[in-house]
Amino acid sequence: MLRYRSKVLLYYAEISVKNIMGLGKQWSNSYFGVKEHLNPKVIPKYKNKLIKPYIYQPILTGTPSTEYERIYFIDICRFKHQILPEGFPKTSVIGYRSLVKVSEGGGTKYLRSYPGGIFEEIRGIPTHMIWRNKTDTPVNMCIHTGRNSYPDILYESDNRNKEVYHLYLNNREPAMYRYYDQNSSVGLNSLYIINEDKKYNRFALNMMDLPAAKYEYPIIIQDCSFYKDGSFDFTQSYGDAVMVNGKVWPSLDVERRQYRFIILNGSSSRYYNLMLSNDIKFTVIGRGKGMLTSSINQSKLHLAPGEKADVLIDFSRLTAGTSIYMTTVDKTGRGEESPNHDTREEIMRFDIPENSAIAIRPIKLPNKLI
Repeated sequence: MLRYRSKVLLYYAEISVKNIMGLGKQWSNSYFGVKEHLNPKVIPKYKNKLIKPYIYQPILTGTPSTEYERIYFIDICRFKHQILPEGFPKTSVIGYRSLVKVSEGGGTKYLRSYPGGIFEEIRGIPTHMIWRNKTDTPVNMCIHTGRNSYPDILYESDNRNKEVYHLYLNNREPAMYRYYDQNSSVGLNSLYIINEDKKYNRFALNMMDLPAAKYEYPIIIQDCSFYKDGSFDFTQSYGDAVMVNGKVWPSLDVERRQYRFIILNGSSSRYYNLMLSNDIKFTVIGRGKGMLTSSINQSKLHLAPGEKADVLIDFSRLTAGTSIYMTTVDKTGRGEESPNHDTREEIMRFDIPENSAIAIRPIKLPNKLI
């Protein structure tokens, strides 16, 4: 704690002294309107807690006999968000505001989110979306399905409140898809999941000991850089910090049991070869095209930009008080040596609290998943 506070205090002391004394590059840069890059080494790691993205709540229309269709009203808006740890400035972002689920009991609220929330759709049931751009920045939304995309949704920059309606038939294979703004390098980027209709379920889900919703986390990884005022620095070829679910280098407290993570490489050009410490492996049960025929245990998980993986991680064999690190060993994907490698090799940390309850071992997966 003292080490963390010292970093934050030194960060502000440097800026304050230079501004008061009228000395140094910081003062001259501020005077002439030039921002100064934030050195990622002054950002304390694992002080942020991982945030689980919201699940969007649709408005249902129709009748049970004709199948309910789903409607979403999604506002795209600009606001301040705490991406860096507390004590550092907030970052101006373009994110979403919509009706989201806030409890398992059906509670909903109209909230902002960054990055975007998760769409959970059902195969064959249409989704109606009304996108409303509340900014003066043009946005080009797209739902990417791997080989091709749904038709784009375009906003005109001269009409900031224009509503754009689009219909998604959801007739593609049940899988994890991605929606994103093609004009944005950081932000507007999240998951669009199409689930199989239970009446025609081809998966052996009832035979799998898959984690409940409480133990299921989307993981959206993006590289980014910052100026000292907290704003994004887009002048860097690759980001020198790692953001997961809108927080830089976060940590997550986990129980001694199995968790499910849907991992998305949300970076525009960064490749990741993910690894876990403590000799833990990823159990991969799905990729971008949907559920795998059989699960695969992997020590490394390669994700190109836009790629996704559905994985299980078993923390049940670890002792209380243990920390597990998710790292990447090659961030370009082409064997190139990356600058500032020491600041980008770590992604996030999983912590098992000292007072963690007794371990719960998962049941072995069936040989065939579909």
